[in-house]
Amino acid sequence: MKRLYHWLPLLFFISLSSLIQSHLFLERDVIYLSNAANLLLHGGTYSTDFFETNPPMILFLYMPALFITKMTLFNLVASLRLYVFLLAFLSMGLCYASLKKILKNPMPIFNMLAFVLLLLPASQFAQREHLLIILTMPYLFAAALRLQHKPISLKFAIAVGLLAGLGFSIKPHFLTTFILIESYFIWKRRHWLGWMRTESILIIVVLMTYFLSIELFFSDYIHVLLPFIMRHYVSYIQSPWFTLLTLPTVDFCLFIGVLYFFIPRQIRYTPLYTLFFLALVGFTLSLMLSRTPWYFHVLPALSIACLLGILILLSYVEEKMPLFFLIPVTLILFFIPLYFTSMITLTALKEKNKSGIHLLIQFFNQRGPSTYTAYSLSSRFLWLVNYTPANYIGRFSLFWWQPSLFCSPHQITPELAHDRQWMIDLLADELILKKPHYVLVDTLPSPYCSSINFNYLKEFTHDPRFGKAWHSYRYVNQLDGYKIYVRTPL
Repeated sequence: MKRLYHWLPLLFFISLSSLIQSHLFLERDVIYLSNAANLLLHGGTYSTDFFETNPPMILFLYMPALFITKMTLFNLVASLRLYVFLLAFLSMGLCYASLKKILKNPMPIFNMLAFVLLLLPASQFAQREHLLIILTMPYLFAAALRLQHKPISLKFAIAVGLLAGLGFSIKPHFLTTFILIESYFIWKRRHWLGWMRTESILIIVVLMTYFLSIELFFSDYIHVLLPFIMRHYVSYIQSPWFTLLTLPTVDFCLFIGVLYFFIPRQIRYTPLYTLFFLALVGFTLSLMLSRTPWYFHVLPALSIACLLGILILLSYVEEKMPLFFLIPVTLILFFIPLYFTSMITLTALKEKNKSGIHLLIQFFNQRGPSTYTAYSLSSRFLWLVNYTPANYIGRFSLFWWQPSLFCSPHQITPELAHDRQWMIDLLADELILKKPHYVLVDTLPSPYCSSINFNYLKEFTHDPRFGKAWHSYRYVNQLDGYKIYVRTPL
């Protein structure tokens, strides 16, 4: 009972996170990927049912939420949030078990961990990077235990290894952190087999099994989608280095990295500090490899920076640093992460409260069960999936290939012409075979195509097959920047 108050911050974070999530729409990427996971469960494939840039691990990870939906009265939104909360609680439990053996007072780090897992993601709750942090955090603390030569039970090591293996498998560039940490074990133990531990071996087994399963069961992703993705997606989502390096979230991570070198050497090279610094470097490198400025892509490095920041602050307190230095550092380490969370949450609430999306949701709710697809470079339309009876049957989360295929100033090569025709054929197939009741056509300007005033229907109806299929649709309304077309009976 004396230490019951230690758990009050955790209870507060759980309550606040639940409250925030109840007032936000589920992130659109999560909606689409969970929809794709459902299609995969029912025999769907990458090339015929969903055209997704991510390899299949994230689809596997969302499947338990689908099972919760099927076995309970929860809808998919509630099931996904419940599932991620349960994963976070499991992760925090494993981390706390390690922290008790590493630190005399684990609560400051544990409370920051709870903030990182429950509040820092804000509107990006349940995103791929959020799951990465949840699944790999126990691995980092277990690694610190190993370097301190403290015992770990076999069951604990198996749990840590399986979770981390799943987390690092979500995207290939997430492996940078794993490689850095295992390389540190080799250097520290002065032996090329110094990395061998139960959990690290299990991570490699999970990775190898996963990569083999992709080749055996998802060869269309490797041989059909991946070459197309490399040609028309990767280069168009990358931002200039200046844009990336001037992001406040990235600058905070870099600031923490620099601050690490201003703590005493005897503390700096203790296992927990070193491992979290390496994790910060690894996840920052992952961000640099993708070169994307989105908040959820920065989230892994930002999460590690928050935890390393608290460790650094504790070292300053222990060393009795002067107040004129300690106070501003404390304010930065506590209030900047809180500011990021608040701004991302407020931005999401502002977007949710726009009248347009609510009018679109109301339109589909009034019409009952239906099917629809959308032609758009924005994924706003995906909110209809979980908040209306409408079922999205399109292949794409958004037309991420549009800038490269139709808005590029480059000369039209035979390969480009072939890819253009392939996309139009896929869209025509949707109209002919799936016969969606509604088609939403985006009219809002795109940051990539606004200079040429891209017109979807004008571009696509030039194709005879698509044009013939489109004759079955007539315009009925325009809401939230979408022209709505309805299929008419023949």
